[in-house]
Amino acid sequence: MTMLNTLSAADFESLVGQNLSFEFAAGAYELELVEVRPIRNPSPREAPPFALILRGPRNSPLQQGVYRVQHPERGPLDLFMVALGPDAHGLVYEIIFN
Repeated sequence: MTMLNTLSAADFESLVGQNLSFEFAAGAYELELVEVRPIRNPSPREAPPFALILRGPRNSPLQQGVYRVQHPERGPLDLFMVALGPDAHGLVYEIIFN
């Protein structure tokens, strides 16, 4: 399993515009990675902090919690995701690496 503090924004930038599969007890859910953005906060991480912005359909909201995503190069990652709310295209979620 990948150490989360070694992940960087570069590990996700090539995945923008692609769907990622998030697994949880009831099954799997596809979310589109729409943005990778730096965070300008001090952090004890080895890599600079950043956030992932994802979008899914409005009709099937996900709860805040830990989900497993399969990264094509880094393998399975257990990540904490929160819902930010709707935008013009669906429901928006955020994962922060800080």
